This record gives sequence, structure tokens and C-alpha cells, in this order.
Amino acid sequence: MGQRWNKFALLMWKNWMLQYRKPLQTVIEILAPVLFSILLVVIRSLVDPESHDAVAYKPFCTIPNLTAANTYNLCGEPQVVSSKYQSAFRRFTSLAEDATNGTAKGMLLYTPQDEASSAIMAPLNSSFELVGFNSSTDMETHFLAAGQAVFAGVEFYNLSKENVDFALR
Repeated sequence: MGQRWNKFALLMWKNWMLQYRKPLQTVIEILAPVLFSILLVVIRSLVDPESHDAVAYKPFCTIPNLTAANTYNLCGEPQVVSSKYQSAFRRFTSLAEDATNGTAKGMLLYTPQDEASSAIMAPLNSSFELVGFNSSTDMETHFLAAGQAVFAGVEFYNLSKENVDFALR
């Protein structure tokens, strides 16, 4: 402990000597922050504060309904597809025509096929044809065979209550 104290004392002495030998630099080092602080306070006092009303944004739905006939998203709000994504939207909605009502339903694959993953995927059943698999290799084989009719594959790794680990394929 004594050796560290000696080093600290020596460093402070050296710093003091440098400050003592250059008085102009010492004065500038002390006055510069003080002057800039005063300048900020003066500028702040010259500006009148403006108060603005709080802006409340309408909640929006992030789950699209990717069917050709339906113009509403899964939350029941009108669905607007930007021109940037129109071609991809048209390609997807023209995938697999359902003979009963003319709506397109792409396949959404998932693995493993158990109660927990099926419960997570259930809300997407209105927009996608859900297909569950027991292993990721089975899902990959079906994905490659089905071609463009498959929208995506979801592979769940961990389905704990605190954390859900998954990968989109």
C-alpha cells in the first residue's frame, strides 16, 4: 500500500510542477469550462420554451393477411401494401388458389409438431396452411419439394415460458 501511495504522491507532485510552470495554460484549463457553461446558460435564457401537446399514435397491427381476396389484416383493419412490396405480395397471393373461395393460402411449415408449437402457430391458421413436422429434416425435405407454395419454415428450438428460441427457414 505504501508503494502505491508513494507513486500517487510523486505523480501529483509532477502534475503540480507542470501546472506551476505554465500559468497561462492552467488559467485556460480552469476558465474554459466555466466560460462555456456560462455561455450555455445565457443562450438557454434567451430562448423561449415552446410546449407541444402530447402525440398519441393509433395502435397498428403487424400481422398481414396474405390472401388475394382479403384486404384486411388479421386485426380487422384495412390492409395497405406499399408499392415497394406489391410485386412480392402479388407473387405470394397467386401461389395456391383455394378452390372454395378463391383465396390464396401459402404453406407455413413448423417443427417440432407438439402442443406448444401448435399453440404458437394457431393464430396464423387464417392466413396460412399450417403443416407441422416431427423433425427439421422432414420439414426441409417438404420445403424443397413444395417449391414456391411454401411461405416459410419455422424451427422451434426451445419453448420455455420465459424464452422461445426459433429460426425462420
